[in-house]
Amino acid sequence: MGARPIVIVKYWKGESHPADSWAGGLHEGIAARANRHHLPLAQFEFREKADREKFFLEPPDAFSGLLFFSIYQKRYRPDVRRAVERFRCPKVILDHHFDDIPMHSVREDAYDGMRQATQHLLELGHRRIAYLDDPDPDKNPWKRAGVIETLRAAGVPDPENCVLPIAAGAQQETIRRLREVLAAPDRPTGIVGVDDSPAFLAVQAADEMALSIPEDLSVVGYGDHIFRGGVYDGLTSVSWDPAHMGEEAVRLLVEKKPEDVPEAVLVPVHLVQRETTGPAPAA
Repeated sequence: MGARPIVIVKYWKGESHPADSWAGGLHEGIAARANRHHLPLAQFEFREKADREKFFLEPPDAFSGLLFFSIYQKRYRPDVRRAVERFRCPKVILDHHFDDIPMHSVREDAYDGMRQATQHLLELGHRRIAYLDDPDPDKNPWKRAGVIETLRAAGVPDPENCVLPIAAGAQQETIRRLREVLAAPDRPTGIVGVDDSPAFLAVQAADEMALSIPEDLSVVGYGDHIFRGGVYDGLTSVSWDPAHMGEEAVRLLVEKKPEDVPEAVLVPVHLVQRETTGPAPAA
């Protein structure tokens, strides 16, 4: 009888991820560590109710570990809790953390990443800073807290007002909103993106409006995937090693017993300064 698999539980369809993508890096780390321990990998999709019910038909001892891959949505939380209670193996949630569900977690230190990004702009003299946030507040609350608390500590008034929710997946709507913000008399001189994609859209919007980067507007992304994917090599961004995150998740599944107290692992991040940030323009 072969080794029981580590099961990756995810909410999207398909298995293909470009090697230079965030998800591709995570899978690379997961596979590398699992291979060293001669543990097979399997996948379950969690998006459809029928898929979830099929998952719960598996015996309680069917798996050597469960790895929940970035399942943060509230609608899936009852099923995540049900899985934690049903299956007798270690469980890890990757790229998120639940205070109210007893399972290990591995995520990048998003709070510190946004602290570094915001502090970088403050040290360059920027005071009018906008944060392009995800419209779903549950996706990564640590990022928003890192921006707002860093601005508050620097004495920036009403830092909550810097938050600009962006339209998820709606590129043209995001660019339209950015043009509107950048045309205002008190426009921001610095922008931090919740990830690289809206930050890159801010660079494009500034270019369309004849605003110079970084002389008129400084922009910081998050995740460094624009650089790793070869899309644009000039974006200042917060970076970390997604493969290391994947390896850490499998390490917990291998080393921990089901009854162990949950451990929360924060993977270090660092700011990579490139061409899109510079001193704030003169008043």
